[in-house]
Amino acid sequence: MIKIENTENLAGVRITGDLYDLEALVDAFYAVTIQEDDTKNRAYYDNSTRVLGVCYDIRHASMGDRDIVLVENGMDRELMKAHKTITPEQNVYYAVNYLYPEMIFVVAALNELIEIYMTKNSKPKIDYRGALNKNIIWDTHIATLRVFQAAFSTCVRETLPPATYTRWLNTINDRYTSVLRICGHYLDYINLEYLKLDREKRLKKLTSISKSIVEYIHDPVHERMNRDLKLAAEHYGCSPTELRMRDLEYPEDIEW
Repeated sequence: MIKIENTENLAGVRITGDLYDLEALVDAFYAVTIQEDDTKNRAYYDNSTRVLGVCYDIRHASMGDRDIVLVENGMDRELMKAHKTITPEQNVYYAVNYLYPEMIFVVAALNELIEIYMTKNSKPKIDYRGALNKNIIWDTHIATLRVFQAAFSTCVRETLPPATYTRWLNTINDRYTSVLRICGHYLDYINLEYLKLDREKRLKKLTSISKSIVEYIHDPVHERMNRDLKLAAEHYGCSPTELRMRDLEYPEDIEW
């Protein structure tokens, strides 16, 4: 089962699971994200590409390209003797670290992508039962991603005081919030500003950072950045997502 825990310095979270957990997650991410040829939902393509960033790291973790964790599996010599077999006493789990602000965006974006996926796969398309529609109620991709989101929510709940966690939960899941047209460069900016903080300040900033992400439309920094990128894109004849901003460079090493 997927497990998500804080890293030591609260720079991000550590996503851990066995091979099958991670492979199921990768499949689920690809199932709900929007492809470039989906003209009806083209507005969600950039967010989908960003969400697939965590999918990329999870896939490489499952291939052993990130971290490996050995987990006790309950087997011992007495059990081996009773079953007349020899087995490992530990299972191999794979792990990857992911930045906290980026993870908050992914979890919020998944809410919207899952909703689109449910609409696509509901039959009939208009059904008062919503998520209880017979064609999606037991959908494995939705279940897998909800477990992923729940694991992250549990991690946050164990990190923040109860009242603060409740505010955080309300912020992320407010029916009127959306990250549909958030600027990717703005997310980079949030990530890098967060990394400049020490552990104590990171803890205090989690709720306000979450609010900055899901209510980005009210942030003058996002407005200015988005305007400048559009002007530059017109000048160079490209998409804003193809541009790189001078001061948004990630450090080679992160003290997780």
